[in-house]
Amino acid sequence: MGWFSAPEYWLGRLLLERGAAAVYLIAFIAAAVQFRPLIGEHGMLPVPRFLAGQSFWRTPSVFHLRYSDRLFAGVSWFGAVLSAAGSLCRLVLSRKSSFASSMIRKSGNRLS
Repeated sequence: MGWFSAPEYWLGRLLLERGAAAVYLIAFIAAAVQFRPLIGEHGMLPVPRFLAGQSFWRTPSVFHLRYSDRLFAGVSWFGAVLSAAGSLCRLVLSRKSSFASSMIRKSGNRLS
């Protein structure tokens, strides 16, 4: 499984992971800021009115069970925090793992 780890592609992997996290972060923040005038309970296309005319199988959503502006804001901000934390945790973990792997390589060189 040496091809699976591919240490020589670390930069591409880093950019892809951080780029995806940045896109998610921007999307969740945009949803949190713009949802009330667009799809809020008194917005241009209110979610409760839209979901009332649709089946769950046609438009699957958590908000079929219950919808409120406060719930949508909470879900959006939670997604933003989760994507930011995921990006930062991956950064910290990747630095720790690269440090640990370099220490293992150094200790392996001393043993041989």
